[in-house]
Amino acid sequence: MAQSYTNEATAATMDISLDQTGGFYADGSLDNSPTFQNYFIGYGTTPGFPRTPERRHFFIFDLSSVTVPITSAELKLILPFGGLIADEPMETWVVSGTSVPAAMFKDTGLTPLEAAPIFGEIGTAPEIIDPVDFGPGDDDGIAKPYALNSTGIAFLNAHLGGEVAITGFMASFSEEPEVDEPDELLFAHSNVVGSGVSLIAPPVLTITTVPEPSAAAILALGGVVFFMRRRR
Repeated sequence: MAQSYTNEATAATMDISLDQTGGFYADGSLDNSPTFQNYFIGYGTTPGFPRTPERRHFFIFDLSSVTVPITSAELKLILPFGGLIADEPMETWVVSGTSVPAAMFKDTGLTPLEAAPIFGEIGTAPEIIDPVDFGPGDDDGIAKPYALNSTGIAFLNAHLGGEVAITGFMASFSEEPEVDEPDELLFAHSNVVGSGVSLIAPPVLTITTVPEPSAAAILALGGVVFFMRRRR
């Protein structure tokens, strides 16, 4: 986790590294192995196999070292080249918080009956990033920041000192995909672990917090309290 501080009187900005990303399918299938971390959403078809059910994604970040309130934050992702395969003129990405504990998203032992409700819960909580529309040419392979709104900041602050799960889905997903449309994907080819030409930089959560009291400020406050007591 990288940190950057300006001075003791100003806020601190830090990058929270990704702990894990992955997805869940509508039929309860898991795609949350730590050995394959890809954050694509939508559906796809591999030659020789049937089209997949809809996939939704999650991102886990560790806020255990953050002890003071967060005032702003942004999630930085990459839409790789070829990472947008659209069935609509624009595809819409919606990001929300979740009431599901982060540990459950990482549990590779979940049964389909246990995983399907988690898939269904994704997107039901209030949006923490205003909906983002992607169209032709947006898959340029450049990391871009997406600011969390006030609901998102409150959500992060509710998870200070532990792990937080951020979830998302394709709101413009076609409920009945066309027969001749084998894929409808956002963030395709977004593998962030391992090696190879498809490997991309992991997502990063950049947060800004209120300044922690400096040692000098604490001593000064102590001096004021001592002086007030002496006057009594």
